[in-house]
Amino acid sequence: MSSSTPPALVAALADRYRFEKEIGQGGMATVHLAHDLRHDRQVAIKVVHPDLAATLGPARFLAEIKTTARLQHPHILPLLDSGEADGVLYYVMPFVAGESLRDRLTREQQLPIDEAVRIARQVADALGHAHAHGIIHRDIKPENILLQEGHALVADFGIALAVTAAGEARMTQTGLSLGTPQYMSPEQAMGERTLDARTDLYALGAVAYEMLTGEPPFTGATVQAIVAKVLSAEPQAPTLVRKTIPPHVEGAVLKALAKIPADRWAKASEFAAALVDTGASAGYATRASTSNAVNAPRMPMRTRALLALTTSVALGGVGSALWLAARRAPAPVPALVDVLLPDSVALFAGSGRRLVLSRDGTLLVVVATKAGKHGLYARRMDEPEFRLIPGTDIGLVGQNVDLTLSPDGASLLYRTLTALVRIPVTGGTAQRVDTSGVASWGDGDRIVTSRADTLWEMTPDGGAKRVISAPDSAAGIPGLRWPSVLPGGKHALVNVRSVRPGATIFDDHIGVISLDDGRIEDLGIVGTNPLYSGTGHIVFGRLTGEVFAVPFSLRTRRVQGAPTRILQDIWIGTAGAVGVAVSGNGTIAYHKGRSNLGKLLIVKNDGTARDGPGSVGLYNVPRVSPDGQRFVVERNPSTAIRPEGAIVLIDVRTGALQQVAAEGEGMAPQWSRDGDRITFMRFLGEAGREIVSRAWDRSGEDRVLFRDSSTALFDFDLGPAGGWSALRGGRDILLAPADSLSQFRPFVATGASEASPTVSPDGRWLAYNSDESGRHEVYVQPIPGPGRRLQVSISGGGEPIWSPEGGALFYRSAGQLIVAARLNGNPLRVVRWDTLFVDRFQRGGALNTNWSVFPSGREFLMVGGAGVTVGGVKLVVNWPQLTASSRGAGAP
Repeated sequence: MSSSTPPALVAALADRYRFEKEIGQGGMATVHLAHDLRHDRQVAIKVVHPDLAATLGPARFLAEIKTTARLQHPHILPLLDSGEADGVLYYVMPFVAGESLRDRLTREQQLPIDEAVRIARQVADALGHAHAHGIIHRDIKPENILLQEGHALVADFGIALAVTAAGEARMTQTGLSLGTPQYMSPEQAMGERTLDARTDLYALGAVAYEMLTGEPPFTGATVQAIVAKVLSAEPQAPTLVRKTIPPHVEGAVLKALAKIPADRWAKASEFAAALVDTGASAGYATRASTSNAVNAPRMPMRTRALLALTTSVALGGVGSALWLAARRAPAPVPALVDVLLPDSVALFAGSGRRLVLSRDGTLLVVVATKAGKHGLYARRMDEPEFRLIPGTDIGLVGQNVDLTLSPDGASLLYRTLTALVRIPVTGGTAQRVDTSGVASWGDGDRIVTSRADTLWEMTPDGGAKRVISAPDSAAGIPGLRWPSVLPGGKHALVNVRSVRPGATIFDDHIGVISLDDGRIEDLGIVGTNPLYSGTGHIVFGRLTGEVFAVPFSLRTRRVQGAPTRILQDIWIGTAGAVGVAVSGNGTIAYHKGRSNLGKLLIVKNDGTARDGPGSVGLYNVPRVSPDGQRFVVERNPSTAIRPEGAIVLIDVRTGALQQVAAEGEGMAPQWSRDGDRITFMRFLGEAGREIVSRAWDRSGEDRVLFRDSSTALFDFDLGPAGGWSALRGGRDILLAPADSLSQFRPFVATGASEASPTVSPDGRWLAYNSDESGRHEVYVQPIPGPGRRLQVSISGGGEPIWSPEGGALFYRSAGQLIVAARLNGNPLRVVRWDTLFVDRFQRGGALNTNWSVFPSGREFLMVGGAGVTVGGVKLVVNWPQLTASSRGAGAP
């Protein structure tokens, strides 16, 4: 038995299968040779990789994979068994003693033509049977075609169906994918969600092409290069490589490889028949490339650099193949470029700016996450892929990173929870420059930062600090955010926050400030996160998810026309960050998102969501009452430490809203266990902090449960009467009798940072998250102790909440999933992990738990908004041409 075989699986299957050795690994599963004890035969047991298992979820995976048992066909490897053991998913197939088609091609490169045709027809026959049952394979490749005694057997239909049923959007969000670039159809490579049988026929055409010529139709040094060819190039005619291939075979294969699905064979049976029918596909071979782009012009350096980065190119009304093969330089047209992150790397889910472009448009830097760790990844246009910037794979623990580049593109500034940090783009030792804030690096090494609505200036080493502008409502001086230093270094674009009472991010305007004298000019445009483009435009966002451009003169510092929408469905952060970056030469980078910014949402355990009651607003830290009839929530807080917003109560049935605590009075509301009272924290200045208990219906006097002048209290959870309560003091978890919070003592006190304490319904267990392993994980300990600590989350997790009956602990995984850990036993253990749905909602990070569970345990109260990224990063070249009204405008 291999050491990689999960012990839990071996133990669970000991009466049925004897594991012998590992015989292979793939992108989705590890294959083990085993002996079937009941039937005295050898079998292959495929153990699904943990990341994929967590993404699919055992219930759905097992339900869907069983469907493949209906596929009874001589050229389909049957499914013998499947199941789940302690969270490990597996399925069992007959062991094929022969070899795979990949093994054969590796050894021989090209197959005899009649044998290649025979194998292709057998696979087509298998596909036709599956397609008739509504099953698309999606991953036909030589590795999944087994050869045994002259027969081709197609494997892995089960996992393909399970992945399809679970939803590929969930796959891409965890860095997993289905399909192999050399055999992906164009529509699959572009991420189309709806695929049909013609995708499988394209893949089979690519396999047949390789059997005949020795190589797939498209090859390249990187995945991106291959996919770019799949989308924009025509395959070379097979007869140019091997003249003995009959014309009808070549024509049948090339028709299967058509870019447009409607141009391919409609059915697998038609493809199989064409391979032996000399008239079935006559003339189709003329559509293939018969030369290597003879006389194609040499592309400009910038265009070639973009092509090196591209995975798909879509032109405004112009076919990409025509663009790439044009003999003369075309007039500027907008070109869309998809930028793929490395495998298992996903765009960071925080609330700040996650990407930045250099002024010359040749360098893109993004904030991304891999295996629960955050880092900065850089990619130059003439390089094939992103690389992690050394020295940035630790410390990015804040919800806002907010990247900015130096004017020469050599250095980066980014935020952590406590500092503004500078590091070379090539990597190295990070240097603390200042307290954490949003920064812009302008000409003359002028760095401008914004924190607490105040604008500061400093040098790149953090010296010569001075205040440029500070808000003063009495003097009519507004708060300023999102500075962007204009070329020349004398002025900056800013978000102008109204000084009127009750003003929110929805009211922000775009303005220009003089960095020398602090004079502010309001441009009269509603928007957020303004950026200057060297094309002579200001690019900015609105909370609707739209991005606009307005022509702007650097000389007069005035707009030169009306704003024009250039992008929509763009990610917008809760503080107004916009998911775009601009260069000085007409390139814009962006990432899309869905925004329910600040809305309360009721989410079922299958992920379906509906709007919660109450008026529209920016909500935070929602809590459902024990009877499920009311919500208490922070409304319109500007920061987590000193909220400007109020604590409000919302009636679930009517949506009626009433104030529990006035603006600035408190934060972190919680329900008492009996549902009669609401508790919250109140700041007392130098006198410290206190916890106040207030009747939700104002039927009694307030009670002060805790007051301390030296403990930095950030969060708490009240336990049942006679039991224990938990408080987060500084970086540690404190424990106190529920009826006497002042008698607290350290309970979880390490060098790490602990947060989100929550006491189980029966008061026996404390759940919390800690970063002692290098990333946040969820743990459970018995209270008041002593006892064994149990790690609940796998590969990162936080914000735990108990199910009402206490038999499960819900948490938010680092992989953007909502997970239910089922707990049982003495000592306590995790019986299984159930993935409920993709976590597309606003998180609380290390400061609070930003969701709640209903008494049924089947619905959750969540906050919509930031962190809901859709798809990856995209570039648009020559973006000003997206709209006629923007052409020729805004010369500096």
